[in-house]
Amino acid sequence: MAARASDAASGNPSSRLPTSGPRAWRQLVAWALRRRQRVRVSGHSMAPTLDDGDHVLVDLRPDRPPAVGALLWVRDPREPDRRLVKRLITVTADGRLDLRGDAPDDSTDSRHFGPVAPELVLGRVVYRFPR
Repeated sequence: MAARASDAASGNPSSRLPTSGPRAWRQLVAWALRRRQRVRVSGHSMAPTLDDGDHVLVDLRPDRPPAVGALLWVRDPREPDRRLVKRLITVTADGRLDLRGDAPDDSTDSRHFGPVAPELVLGRVVYRFPR
């Protein structure tokens, strides 16, 4: 799923992204303080978790390494100007990240370009704006 910046795992994965309540407010305050970036997703590779046109907040300075199952905003290893939102499936023995889309038939991911270097991670998706 390609993702463009705009100005400003198991079970039900979409329930991990808050859209209301105290966790959501913390993410919105962090966005206002410029600790988060709003990103528009395009494509269907992360359905049903994220749909084409959804907006998410990305933590640009995560305080811990990403956990398996996290949604990551990464540079496309084939096209450095392109950004992708993918789920972290595993960390390989050599420290690279295996990323996949939630909709395998619609996703170009590590099955196509291989595991990616951690340096390509731009941030972790922490919030989805209500649809």
